[in-house]
Amino acid sequence: MRFFILAFVACAPSSAPSFESVDVYSSGPSPRFVLVDVDGDGRKDLLTSFAGPDPGIAIRRASITGSFGSAERAIVGNVTYAMRGSDLVVGDGQHIGVLANGRGPIRILGVSREAVLGANEDGVLTTDGRDLMIHSWDAPIAKPLEIAPLVPMDFADVDGDGRGDIVGTALGHAAIRHGTVDGFGPVHLLGAMDGLAVTDVDGDGKLDVAAWSNGHASAWNGRGRVVGEFTAPAIATLAAGDLDGDGKPEIVWATRDHVEIVGRGPLDRLWTNVRQLAIDRGRIFVADDGFIAVVRPPHVKSSW
Repeated sequence: MRFFILAFVACAPSSAPSFESVDVYSSGPSPRFVLVDVDGDGRKDLLTSFAGPDPGIAIRRASITGSFGSAERAIVGNVTYAMRGSDLVVGDGQHIGVLANGRGPIRILGVSREAVLGANEDGVLTTDGRDLMIHSWDAPIAKPLEIAPLVPMDFADVDGDGRGDIVGTALGHAAIRHGTVDGFGPVHLLGAMDGLAVTDVDGDGKLDVAAWSNGHASAWNGRGRVVGEFTAPAIATLAAGDLDGDGKPEIVWATRDHVEIVGRGPLDRLWTNVRQLAIDRGRIFVADDGFIAVVRPPHVKSSW
């Protein structure tokens, strides 16, 4: 069996990449976003949640040019969310509900405990950091599941078997509990972490778990094999995706006020408090305080 480690070095290029274009969309404080087709037109829309004195969730619909329209308020209040197809699963700390195609009315499913973690065919998964609850789609009931010692942070199919896996932290390490026919398997420790992201790092079409600690980042596939490593100082968040259309993903990482393409240099002078990154169709989406920026970087060939 052949074993590959993709090594990356965040070198300092002679000049920082310039932007082809930057579109900035205003939002409330502390925004988070997800790209999802809420109206079934085949284009991913920008759905944003935000805090502040007037919290809620807003939708900006995608146009045929790739830009996004004006914000349409979908939900008011402090909520967390996950996606199930084009349905928005929301939680307000007291209840959870489903907003079909991103629009009301909300169908209430049950008590949320604390946070919406993820959604699957059987229902929605919620957690308070100590135990896990599965809420049925069709009945307001919940089934508790033991999860200790793993504190869940994401819920995604990282091993490609069609079942959702729990990704989180255990004993200071990134960890996975694989979904099984009748629940979840044992905790599998990956590596030390200050933060993690679930994204396709090696371009095989399957999700990987990337974690970073003390200036070093590693990525593992769903079976625990290392598929990438690179160094970068004080990572706050990262994302992976194909920016130049060559079929190979680029890695983009951010600190509080710095965004950089690994091996290509920084995309600077715009950021103040980066909260989230995503890559879609050759664009980098950056959530900062008060706005979402959509950056089209130069289409340079990937170095790996």
